[in-house]
Amino acid sequence: MFEELKDKSESDLITEISDLVGDKFGAETAKMYLAGVMENLRSGQGIKYTAGHLRGYFLQSITRDEGKRRKAADLVIQLLGLAGEDEANYFSNFLNDLEADLQEEGRSWFEKKTQLISDLTKLSNSLDRKSLVKEADKVDAILEEFAAQDD
Repeated sequence: MFEELKDKSESDLITEISDLVGDKFGAETAKMYLAGVMENLRSGQGIKYTAGHLRGYFLQSITRDEGKRRKAADLVIQLLGLAGEDEANYFSNFLNDLEADLQEEGRSWFEKKTQLISDLTKLSNSLDRKSLVKEADKVDAILEEFAAQDD
């Protein structure tokens, strides 16, 4: 799973993640925070303690616009893979479980609802262009139900 890490150093990953952080957190603060996370993991602090803080304190501050939060989460998982595959897998599962719970409510931690509506609309239009009317109607029904829900 983590073969692609051979070309990326810890420093490279931290810099790439920090570039996604907005003004609320700040790139330099993000670099120090992530370096501290890695140091704590290497000194024996468990990922179970770190996961909640990493998600709630750090990744939550990254905008969902343009898929930035998803990209940052994927990069954090790669970074954690440098500390150990168990750490990366735990955090990946932690985020997947969170997302699954939110999806059941018609929400997403990774994408803005408006983006999901836009994507569903594009899918429906694409199906219509391909003369897949039944399928497009099903997507439209989902879209209408989803759009009617409160944010």
